[in-house]
Amino acid sequence: MVYTIDCGYGKGTLETKTPFLYTCINETEVFDIIKSKAVLLMIIFIMTLTACGALRDPQTTPKKEMTVSDPNIVVNKADRTLHLYDGEEIAVTMKIALGFTPEGHKQREGDGKTPEGDYAICTRNNRSRFYLSLGISYPNIKDAQKALEDNIITQQQFEQIENAITSNKTPLWNTPLGGEIMIHGHGTRSDWTAGCIAVDDDDMDTLWANCPIGTPVTINP
Repeated sequence: MVYTIDCGYGKGTLETKTPFLYTCINETEVFDIIKSKAVLLMIIFIMTLTACGALRDPQTTPKKEMTVSDPNIVVNKADRTLHLYDGEEIAVTMKIALGFTPEGHKQREGDGKTPEGDYAICTRNNRSRFYLSLGISYPNIKDAQKALEDNIITQQQFEQIENAITSNKTPLWNTPLGGEIMIHGHGTRSDWTAGCIAVDDDDMDTLWANCPIGTPVTINP
């Protein structure tokens, strides 16, 4: 059956077998509707990008582009903060996560504690399972001396640690004291590490770009 639709207003008639699938508009009106929808979709797309942070303010400098000429790191465990200093001035403060047993100084492999004391960056790993990582020179000579007195490590192990620290090298990481304490990425959602110091990945970019081997690291309770 063929239906004849009177379009009215001088537009003539339209013959169709499915009248409800057609409207009486001309080509110009079709184009105007399509153009209006395209503009609306573009506005929605721009608003979505802005809300998601995909469009960056051209005046904003990402943290990883910061340049620090005289870096040193100070970690305050109680506050869950890491300060990257440039000389005596704080260049940036970062939120951190600690080991799963955060209070107290690390003394044993597997105790889940983050060490406290004076250390330095002793290695860098750009293939870390946790984005990027900077190795901390734990155990230091003070840690090793106490462990020797407590019969936790041997005299030979103490001497190897002492020699490594005085030579600005990585100390033994395979003694009962533990080791492989890193500053690395993958977030600060909770105290989730095995003793390492975790930061967000964008903050890790900043540390990686500005902290060479030898950068001092002070970890406070």
